[in-house]
Amino acid sequence: ISLLRWDPTGGPVGEPRLVAAGAYRFGNASMAWTGSRIGLAWPGADFYFDTYTITGEREVHVGTGLGATVSWMVWTGSEFGLAMGETGYSFASFGPDGPTSSAALSLVDRDSWVYVFPPALAWTGSEFVMVGDFLDVDPPDDDLQMARISRPMTLVEDPVRLTDTGASDHPGLAWTGSELGLLWRCGYTYFTRLDAMGERVSEDRIVSGWSSRSAIAWTGSLFGVAWSMSGDPGESWIGILVLDPSGEPTLLRWAAGLLGHVRAAGRRRRS
Repeated sequence: ISLLRWDPTGGPVGEPRLVAAGAYRFGNASMAWTGSRIGLAWPGADFYFDTYTITGEREVHVGTGLGATVSWMVWTGSEFGLAMGETGYSFASFGPDGPTSSAALSLVDRDSWVYVFPPALAWTGSEFVMVGDFLDVDPPDDDLQMARISRPMTLVEDPVRLTDTGASDHPGLAWTGSELGLLWRCGYTYFTRLDAMGERVSEDRIVSGWSSRSAIAWTGSLFGVAWSMSGDPGESWIGILVLDPSGEPTLLRWAAGLLGHVRAAGRRRRS
């Protein structure tokens, strides 16, 4: 797993830095920015939690025992929230130095192993919002539901259905301080805005063509959307799209030749 920094216009800052070797399915790592350091969760021989300085120097390395292969992590201002997937989906929260136990809230746990796409997670200032495929059916129905989770790891109510296509996956979430930006893949990559209860407050918008992975972050005034896609053998790109608060595109930038998946670490909005 390598760390690459970007400036506000989408330009790379320096060269990629290798921060974790031996990762299993490296594209399923997740990260969050605390304001002073980076938290990184990644699957290897164990499911690990690390922290790094902004330049990529490791500070903490913990084997969590949480048993996940895909994840999404956020920072609340005092703790990390971690949405996880393996045969089903679960959630855990812990302090800045990592988990002290393997306790987790299970949203769905299927009997047989099936591929689960990475979940999405956001912190609203009062509760966590998690998006994934939480219906207890086997095989999964490949649609998205939204769950609200309060401290300490308690499901607020039954998950709310967000899509009904049978082919929706790879969600991304960003909280603006008043609503959620939701990104997901269903052939194309779509964007819409939700209130804190999961109700749509805008029309669905196509923001890119086919992509293998996408991510979204909120800067305090704009949405940043990134996605990876491949062309001819050996060719790949990361696209970066900036959206205004209503979802209108304001900037598109392509970075050619960057291999791998993308993951965004958004800035926490001050309350």
